[in-house]
Amino acid sequence: MPGASDPAERARYLGAVEARYVALRGRGYALSARDVERVEGWRTSGVPLFVALRVLEDGVREFRRAWRTGEGAPRSLAYFGEQITEVMRRRGARLLVAGGVDAEAAGGAPEPEAVTGG
Repeated sequence: MPGASDPAERARYLGAVEARYVALRGRGYALSARDVERVEGWRTSGVPLFVALRVLEDGVREFRRAWRTGEGAPRSLAYFGEQITEVMRRRGARLLVAGGVDAEAAGGAPEPEAVTGG
C-alpha cells in the first residue's frame, strides 16, 4: 500500500481518527497503546480514512441507541473492529461487481456505509 510507512501519513490518519473519537465521546480521551495499534492496522490494511471515520460515527450512534448507559461511546476502538471488517468486505464486493473501479479513487464521491449492530 502506498504510504504505508510514511510517518506523515501515519500521523495524519491516527490524528484524524483520534480527534473524531474524542469528539464523539464528548470529553477528553487519549487512545490506548492497543487502540493506536488498531488504528495503524486499519491504515496499513487499506481501510480508507473516510471509512474509518464513518464507522466511528455510525458505531457510536448505534452504541448509544442500543445501550443507553450514559456512556458517550465505547471505551475502546475494539468495539468497531467487526464493523470495519464488514464495511471493507462489502466495499470489496462492490469493487468486484464494478470491475475494480473505486469511485472515490476515481474522483467520485464515496458511497455511504451504514453500520448496524455492535
